[in-house]
Amino acid sequence: MAERITPLPSAGPALPETPAGDAPSPGPGPERFLFVFMDLNNKCNLRCRMCHFARDLKDVPPVTMGLPLFEKIAAQVFPKATQVNLSCGAEPLIIPNFLDYLRIVPRYRVPVVGIVTNGTRLNEAIIAGLFETDVTNVEISIDGATAATYERIRRGADFAALLKRISLLQDLKERAGRSLPRLHLNYTLMRSNIAEFPEFIRLAKRLRADSVRATHLIPFPTLGIAGESLGLYRRETNAVLQEARLLAQEQGMNVVMPPDFALAEPEGGELAFNKPQCRIPDMSMCVISDGRVVPCSWFSLQEWCAGDFQVQDFAEIWEGSVYRTVRERISRRQYPADCRNCPVWGNEALGAYRFVEKGRKDVFNISPGPV
Repeated sequence: MAERITPLPSAGPALPETPAGDAPSPGPGPERFLFVFMDLNNKCNLRCRMCHFARDLKDVPPVTMGLPLFEKIAAQVFPKATQVNLSCGAEPLIIPNFLDYLRIVPRYRVPVVGIVTNGTRLNEAIIAGLFETDVTNVEISIDGATAATYERIRRGADFAALLKRISLLQDLKERAGRSLPRLHLNYTLMRSNIAEFPEFIRLAKRLRADSVRATHLIPFPTLGIAGESLGLYRRETNAVLQEARLLAQEQGMNVVMPPDFALAEPEGGELAFNKPQCRIPDMSMCVISDGRVVPCSWFSLQEWCAGDFQVQDFAEIWEGSVYRTVRERISRRQYPADCRNCPVWGNEALGAYRFVEKGRKDVFNISPGPV
């Protein structure tokens, strides 16, 4: 299969651009317009401090999407997709037969196919599967430039072992003369790791990463992590981000990071909708491991379940009452409560942003039982 070269798409409203001749034509069929985010399971092997998996989830039953359900969704949804991400919040590489799912995807010639992973289960067999199926993007979340910081935040992980796994991916790509999958490193900015962010850019350069994406911590309630929010340390954060921008330019690294804080702007005030070009109503579908759908992974599953692929098809879900309600409300600027102070990176109206705990009625993909 011909190798495709595609950039990491922005989290904003624009579709990723594929240079002419780099990707095979998607062929006849409907126009591709859809960003698809799927979790094939609902578990993780780590307990990162800032993640909902840090809670005690032993009472939440494990759910892995069966291959027949995945094939049904793929047949109906992937021909419409410009991008498919086979992970949202769970860890996909802990699924024993993950490559069986991955091998289904190339049938539909989706321009951008990505996975987000903590990288701790990356091995030679998985890498061979990524090559075989022409996965375009692998995003690995790290959150530290030293073993002490990384292992304190990403509990259960081994920093040295992770770096060896990433180097294996890059070495095998180089031996095969491949540029894909492109390697993108994610870094969650917080009080305990902000000072290491410039050094992380140097690390990313040594690892031959294609880009770095830094995002602010979203402090979930009950995790005792609100004090890590950099909204409390604006001046210090700005200094580090300015240093990081200069270093990225010097290193020739593609680094996406938040803008500086407005120091004169007080904390507080009413939470506001801060995504003036939100793509969710007309471009996004999030599917969890039991087949249920929400328009956005930050929406409450209890309140905004748009359908269930186990008993419905794409058209019924996409044109159903939940999607119609979301489209109508956002078009009228009557934003759902879950849209207030949206934490998703991209096209923020930052003047309205507050770094506060993001309350959730439930957690996407780990809510047991039917809606």
